[in-house]
Amino acid sequence: MNSAWHNIAWLLRRETMEHRRLLYAPAILGGVVIGLNLIMLVIGLINHTRTSIRIQFESGSVLNALALKLNTLDPGEMADLGQAIALLLLAVLLLFLLAFGAATLNYALGCLFEERRDRSILFWKSLPTTDGQSVAAKALIAMLALPVLYTVAALITGWVTISTYLLLLLGSGASAAQLLAETHLGATTALTLAALPIYILTIAPVTGWMMLCSAVSRRHPMLMAILVPALFAVLGALGLPNPVWHLLVGQILPTGYTAALSSLGHAGGFQHALALLYRPLATLDLWLGLVFAVACLVGATVYRHRCTTLV
Repeated sequence: MNSAWHNIAWLLRRETMEHRRLLYAPAILGGVVIGLNLIMLVIGLINHTRTSIRIQFESGSVLNALALKLNTLDPGEMADLGQAIALLLLAVLLLFLLAFGAATLNYALGCLFEERRDRSILFWKSLPTTDGQSVAAKALIAMLALPVLYTVAALITGWVTISTYLLLLLGSGASAAQLLAETHLGATTALTLAALPIYILTIAPVTGWMMLCSAVSRRHPMLMAILVPALFAVLGALGLPNPVWHLLVGQILPTGYTAALSSLGHAGGFQHALALLYRPLATLDLWLGLVFAVACLVGATVYRHRCTTLV
């Protein structure tokens, strides 16, 4: 057992060396977001006085603009400004969610396909590691390392971005402490970290499916990964049972997380939000999805053992 984990640890090092750019991408994206934010902030300071600020934020379906005198904010304006700052953090989280989806798609569909195409799999099979250990290392990167990296990078980027505005508001006479209370930033951050294990479990089926397509496909793994769920979508549109579509696509978006976020300002507060967040643990769909993910990884392992090249 110790030898197996030792091999997996070295295989993880191999994956990080081969996909270094993929792992550095969250830090690069965060630096770009922070840099653009600072540029926009400097432009705003040049065009406005130090005692006023103009913020656009989305409230419902209407885009509103606030022109506020920072040293004379009433409670209603403070709440609106807090909402605008909270939306900034959510926008950063959404941006990193999209980047995470692209990174996972790129890695999971290529990790087993590329080593067959360039025949590097022949070298790795000559080492004292098993196919199961190789697939397990790749699954840990796709299902654990990437979600953790993108979540941490998103939170750091969001807090650094918001901190620049909080420092400006503090220097202009507004109460930063009151703004933090209005935005629920601490609760949102804690909820995001608490949602990470649940989200890893819910996206396991689609990640396992993409790795299976990467192991099985002879030419275009993305085409295979899309066409099969699309076929089941057509069957669902015809009124036939459609569990595969629900397992692969229905759980990608973090709907439980959004529901938990929307409940922060209501009765029950953070405890109620956590209850909404962890509600999927009591559903059969989550555990069926995990069984499906394990089956996909087992299938990828078996196929990797039998087929070493594309020709």
